[in-house]
Amino acid sequence: MAKPSSLWEGDGKTKPYLDEVKPDSKEWKGIEDHLWHLGGSEVQGLEILKIERNENWHLFSQYRSYRNGLDDEGNEKYLFHGSPSATHEIMDEGKGLDTAYASQEFNVYGVGNYFAPDLRLSLSFIRAQPGQAREILLCRVACGRVGERDRVAPQGASRQQWRGALILTQNELAPEGCQSATSRHRKELVVYKQNHAYPAYRITLRYTDDPRDPYESPSLFNELRVLEDIPAALEKILGLPSAKQLKHPKAAFGSWPGCKAKPKPDSNSADLAAVAVFFAAAKAPINEIHIKQRGQLSRRSSTIAGIKFDDLHKQCFFW
Repeated sequence: MAKPSSLWEGDGKTKPYLDEVKPDSKEWKGIEDHLWHLGGSEVQGLEILKIERNENWHLFSQYRSYRNGLDDEGNEKYLFHGSPSATHEIMDEGKGLDTAYASQEFNVYGVGNYFAPDLRLSLSFIRAQPGQAREILLCRVACGRVGERDRVAPQGASRQQWRGALILTQNELAPEGCQSATSRHRKELVVYKQNHAYPAYRITLRYTDDPRDPYESPSLFNELRVLEDIPAALEKILGLPSAKQLKHPKAAFGSWPGCKAKPKPDSNSADLAAVAVFFAAAKAPINEIHIKQRGQLSRRSSTIAGIKFDDLHKQCFFW
């Protein structure tokens, strides 16, 4: 049996599944830096009290099997998940992130498990008194192809309207052709099946001031890290294969893993020119580019530097 990481102490087949990470270890420092880089430095008086590694072979083997069936090592990312009261069942009892328990009310982008690249967004879902210890999960998420989606119910919808929208089958699934979803802001990531994410660590925190709710503070929401901000350093520290090793050089507007899905820049001539440079430098065949414009996709063709771009009606992309 191959362990998911050399850091595992046991075989993960029996309880207890949690093993405490030593504060003086490279593993602790890597997780601390990851947390600090992704919003932790903005939380007043933040202190890490304990980090526990989840060694659950049953859950991990299901996750690994799913992830390995996707392109580019599953486009895996380490994301935060805040649960008001369920970390005991998720971690100690070994039930994992079961979407069957997802709320049927106010899940803005459908019924699933929600993750964030910024700690502050996940902390806003945890209720506790100021100064009281809280628990946050750091999860390995197989994002796969990520599709943008709109709210499943309009702003100001009633509880009854939300329930009506969330029982629809299409709102329990990722966008067609994709494995996960995000908003146009890219502040959150949603997966719709339990085995699409693995709760890798439980982090016990304490801080002095209750963070503001980012959804009620536009200025704070704009500050939040987005999915593209996630560093790859943690994967190397934990001895895991990186899903972010690029096979193509960076373009002026960003970078993508080598994968079957093509990048979707904004639809303007500067970005399209950058795409031409990007693929020409990589000596990759160019026959289709997915172009996003104001959240919509259109079908059109364009030629730049002798290269024809046929924009297909496709809503998925990689980060």
